[in-house]
Amino acid sequence: MNNNSQHVGYKRIMECLGVGDLPCHCTSHILESGSRKTVEHAGKTEEYYTKSYAPGDSIFDQMVFALKYEGINLLILKKAFEKTNAWTLTDFIQSTPTGRYHRKLWYLYENLTGKQLDLPDLTKGNYIDLIDPKKFFVAKPTQVQRQRINDNLLGDFAFSPTVRRTPKMEQYLEADFGSKCKEIIDGYPPELIRDALAYLYTQETRSSYRIEQESLSGNKQERFMQLLREADSRDYLSKPGLIELQKKVITDPRYHREDYRDSQEYVGSSALTGDVVHLVPPKPLDLDELMEGLFNAAHRMMDSDLNPVVIAAIIAFGFVYIHPFKDGNGRIHRFLIHHILSRMGFTPQDFVFPVSAVMYQNAREYQDTLNLFSEPLLQLVDYSLDHEGAMTVRGDTVDYYRYFDATGIVENLFSFISDTIDSEYLKELDFLKRFADAKNAVEQIVDGMSQREARIFVENCKANGYKLSKAKREKFFNMLADDEICTLELAVQEAFEE
Repeated sequence: MNNNSQHVGYKRIMECLGVGDLPCHCTSHILESGSRKTVEHAGKTEEYYTKSYAPGDSIFDQMVFALKYEGINLLILKKAFEKTNAWTLTDFIQSTPTGRYHRKLWYLYENLTGKQLDLPDLTKGNYIDLIDPKKFFVAKPTQVQRQRINDNLLGDFAFSPTVRRTPKMEQYLEADFGSKCKEIIDGYPPELIRDALAYLYTQETRSSYRIEQESLSGNKQERFMQLLREADSRDYLSKPGLIELQKKVITDPRYHREDYRDSQEYVGSSALTGDVVHLVPPKPLDLDELMEGLFNAAHRMMDSDLNPVVIAAIIAFGFVYIHPFKDGNGRIHRFLIHHILSRMGFTPQDFVFPVSAVMYQNAREYQDTLNLFSEPLLQLVDYSLDHEGAMTVRGDTVDYYRYFDATGIVENLFSFISDTIDSEYLKELDFLKRFADAKNAVEQIVDGMSQREARIFVENCKANGYKLSKAKREKFFNMLADDEICTLELAVQEAFEE
């Protein structure tokens, strides 16, 4: 910390109450001298305020400052409320019972702790938003009469991540990827789209398995492709729905489950010194509550005016962090992206975003996205591994999975989808159009050549640097003269390189 400043807001709350160094998107300071400024460095934001911003002396004054200037952080507030005196907070709220931030503290305390303060319900005053919709993504509000609050959290208090409206996020929203994709598709003939779809479904299926480093038999591939084709056909966002989905994703019936896992799992890799832990999922006893919260959040967000990519990121990545099954979590996680985008009408009818292909091609960025949650979590969870690799987790950890900042996760999914449209969609459609043009040119040059022969010629010529291989010429085209072969090769090259 700068000697010319002192911490304020969430950072000060954590220091004063000893709740640990919990994740927070920014650190705020009150300057002894100097002017208001924001400093961005290595992905961290430091906010510097002049003395005129300094709050009062109590911990609740710090909470008001945090809510006003730093936004909502449910994890820090819950841990702080657990260490504060309810009577003292009651007195603080009674000093200004209709104050905007006093009412927010009152509402959050009662819902985060499950304890009711000795305060009467408000009977007058306007309803106020719990979260500022100009700074955060919010769900359709529910009016709460007691504090006259519009609860616009993305979920309920069992599961409610937050997503900030960053400049990068606003750029992605303005890009309107859903409409862009529809425009691309409308620019190509239907038969070309059908050919592209076959490739895109195959590419998505193979990539999802490659990410898991799992082999893919013909049966597995066809089952998963069929699942993708039916992504919008039913609602999988319930416990029975996910159990059914897990059975479809896992082909071996011996590994099918009728419930969530009953043991402590972890995601890791092997090293010479032992297992390296990458993700510690929640305890089995916490799964039902967390998953019910995730389902409630999904349906609440889907019933709101929210961009489908925001919803898909929160639910799909929230699912994989919770890791409710022993096996299949990764593939289900990526399928849920398709499921939500399809059901929300973001993906064109009968189409698929091969987002797993982009994740596989950009494996480092995908892993970095997963790490946005898992790496800070490792600093908070007390765990150990025995000599057989079994994990024990100590203490109460459930809140770490309920309340987290999903901003970077949403931004990265937007980036993956942008790359999917620009690379996979456009690249494949452009290739198929050029291939069709080359095949038509070949058929017109040699009257009587079948479509199958034309396809073989184009495929081989393109793969061989625009030269027909000797083997293919002898097998299929030995009736053609040298000058005809040269003309055909040039036609293929012109189709692909114009």
